[in-house]
Amino acid sequence: MIAPDASLIPPDSGRRALVIPQEQAFGTGSHESTALCIELLEEIDLRGKRVLDIGSGSGVLALAMLRLGARKAMALDNDLDAFAPLRENSTRNGLRIASFIGTLDALRGGTFDVITINIVLEGIVSMLPSVTEHLDGVLIVSGILAERRDEIAGRMRVVQERTKGEWWAAILSK
Repeated sequence: MIAPDASLIPPDSGRRALVIPQEQAFGTGSHESTALCIELLEEIDLRGKRVLDIGSGSGVLALAMLRLGARKAMALDNDLDAFAPLRENSTRNGLRIASFIGTLDALRGGTFDVITINIVLEGIVSMLPSVTEHLDGVLIVSGILAERRDEIAGRMRVVQERTKGEWWAAILSK
């Protein structure tokens, strides 16, 4: 459950909760593409996993992965303006994220059990070869119009997929 203020989260909801203010740019969790990512994350076992969110913005997906049991989360964005909201949301939710501003080159090796990318299709396609070098598990992609699904689905094996409105998201593997 994602809410703009902690007072809006029912104490007996039984759901894992994140507080992400609505006035922030870079992802509040309310967009359909973000909701799809979170729904797909809830379908996999993240306990003890090492995870990466590319194009992290506010950090909502990295934070969600930690709430769902990930051991270590990293967030990567190429927009310097994303850094402050990401840090604020990390602190606000009492979760620690290793964050980097830059391109995939900033990772300098290493692999992840789960990687999320919720950006435009062209960005995903252009970085897919580099992303798979860091993938030792599954990739969750979103931010893709359903009508353009095949432009990604043909590049990796689709494990699971969902649509919401005009948006498509999937869990992919090598």
